[in-house]
Amino acid sequence: MDQVVLEADAGYPLNDSVSILGGLRYVELETTVGVVSPLGPVFATHEEQHWVDPVIGVEYSQSLRQPWSLILRGDVGGFGLGSDFAWQGLAVLQWQSSAHFGIGLAYRYVDMDYQDGNGARAFKYDMAISGPAAGLVFTF
Repeated sequence: MDQVVLEADAGYPLNDSVSILGGLRYVELETTVGVVSPLGPVFATHEEQHWVDPVIGVEYSQSLRQPWSLILRGDVGGFGLGSDFAWQGLAVLQWQSSAHFGIGLAYRYVDMDYQDGNGARAFKYDMAISGPAAGLVFTF
């Protein structure tokens, strides 16, 4: 299974620490399943799906001892417009080396429930994925 997720959000600050978010999350899946025997392939199938979820959420940011900060984020999406329902939680420890560049260490949990079609042609994706992440942070 290959998965690509791209997200664009806009935020509105409620105060110095809390912002509400809204945006779109694009998901692309490519799955291949096969059964083989010593005599060769017995069964193989390939499926591609993609969808766009509206997303709303909240982000909490807390400065720690400079140049460190903690960011907590949660959002929900889908609402039957793309996926049936999706949500994620994210915790990031960020080191800001300059005004425009930083490094983030994170832990992310994502749960998506998507279905397309019925019967023998139904495609169902109901997955929870979690784990550590690292990334570059560009601030503008």
